[in-house]
Amino acid sequence: MCSGNKCVTPTCTAPEVLCAGVCVNPSSDAKNCGGCGNDCGVGRSCASGTCTPAWAPVSSAGAPTARSRAAYASLSSVGQVFVWGGLDGASTPLDDGAIYDVATNAWVAVAKDASTPSARELASAVWTGDRVFVWGGGNGTADLGTGALYDPVAKSWQPVATAGAPSPRRAAYVVWTGAVVLVWSGLNAAGAALTGAFRYDPQTDKWTTGATASEPSARSNATTGWSGSDFLVYGGKQGNTHFNQAYRYRPSNDAWAVLPNGPSQRFGAFGTWDGSYLVAWAGRKEGGGAPATYDDGKRFDGSVWVNLPNTGVPTARYAPHREAGFSARVANGATLMVGGRSPSTAALKDGGIYRSGTNSWSPVPAWPSGEDHLWAAWGFAGGELVVFGGSNGSATTATGERFRP
Repeated sequence: MCSGNKCVTPTCTAPEVLCAGVCVNPSSDAKNCGGCGNDCGVGRSCASGTCTPAWAPVSSAGAPTARSRAAYASLSSVGQVFVWGGLDGASTPLDDGAIYDVATNAWVAVAKDASTPSARELASAVWTGDRVFVWGGGNGTADLGTGALYDPVAKSWQPVATAGAPSPRRAAYVVWTGAVVLVWSGLNAAGAALTGAFRYDPQTDKWTTGATASEPSARSNATTGWSGSDFLVYGGKQGNTHFNQAYRYRPSNDAWAVLPNGPSQRFGAFGTWDGSYLVAWAGRKEGGGAPATYDDGKRFDGSVWVNLPNTGVPTARYAPHREAGFSARVANGATLMVGGRSPSTAALKDGGIYRSGTNSWSPVPAWPSGEDHLWAAWGFAGGELVVFGGSNGSATTATGERFRP
């Protein structure tokens, strides 16, 4: 500011602090809550330096109709979450959807045109930075091997090539590497796990089949993470065979590598890459006696697995892929793990955040609706976890809620 014909830095009187040249109170300023730039977002206030409530409702105006098993993607670069397809309350496949904007708490419908994918459930989706890749899924007993790219600015779809594409499958794992879409694993209509890594280049509209040497055997409910250069896979199951092996796929040289074993054999472990580690926590093992559901885990730096602390840890649970449980990196070194199923298979609503920098846990309260949100759409964008729809008992819901760590 200008004072006495001089440019000077303003001074603030405690408890105010200087944020972008303005004195604010971080204990009560919702745009700078607890520190400069920490915006609590729509529907929250700042109390004692904490955004409240932690969970806030997602607007229902313009939201998609109630659905489960939808395709979803975090449009992280623009603070939005994409929701498309799935099943309605009568188990009829859908071919519509909408995009949720976290900053405005508003929905915009996904356009339909001649290239819109056919109605389907359990399609996979990922944001490429300018378009949403949607592929696979199923309709009744038919597995699908088709898809399209959606441009949210032009509001148009472009078909994805079928030549060289993976065999039809549902709930495949998808990752954007920065250059290509990586598609791995998935299920057929009978629930059997499939193998194979495939790369799709949206610029050339071409598929490439990945190497098979040292790749994992077919498995479902694995824990995965993308490090920026490597796709990491841990655990999972095939029938009553459970795994604790870990693998790395490196797209740059199209090669799999076997890594040191992770936590004890299990499937449905929570976790992701947190910026420095692959975090794998909780999970379940079945067969050969009473099922075991875990509340322990490890983190992996690429060469060594280290135990996670058991102080402050959430209750035992597991996260069947696409069905229950949400894992997201919410900051470098911070992994949010919420929901999932209890040892008795009940749907859980709370969770925790593991911070590898301090090797500690902090609790996450249960989402306020109390709905199960099984087979829900979700994403982490705009600094918030957004959860929408899914099944709640025998009903399909259109409730949405969002959590700001």
